[in-house]
Amino acid sequence: MKRQKWIILIIAAVLLTSVLTGCSWNQNLLNGMHSKFERLIRQNSDFKILDSVKEYGKLNGNGNGFDYFGAVLIELDSPEQESELKTLCESVLGQHYFIADYFRQTGQLIETRHVQHVRLEYKYNVTEDKLFYTIFFFTNSKFTNWFDVKGH
Repeated sequence: MKRQKWIILIIAAVLLTSVLTGCSWNQNLLNGMHSKFERLIRQNSDFKILDSVKEYGKLNGNGNGFDYFGAVLIELDSPEQESELKTLCESVLGQHYFIADYFRQTGQLIETRHVQHVRLEYKYNVTEDKLFYTIFFFTNSKFTNWFDVKGH
């Protein structure tokens, strides 16, 4: 009887430790993805990053699963720069992320089908009289720690 209590205690401790470390593991994974994302944008374009957001967990759809989403806000000087933005997403960022794309940003709220279960907003004051765009990535990872409760 005493031995069963110790076994149960050890199993409970291992599970608790897995859950607690899972949160920081997945957050660190997202931080690395987002840092690389910003670095790729800075190295391959002249766009100035005004603001950025990132989130992980069950971001859309039903069931269990982990998604990683990161976005940056940029301002274009002219509509002609949109072709440069398209090339950046297709040729550079698309090589590193499952989905890398952009869209016109008309307010602080980030509205995309890839993020349905959380509300993400920029802190930067986005106005409609300027050409603001969001560049984003959406991906998953084979290194995800599944003990993190944000994916369920």
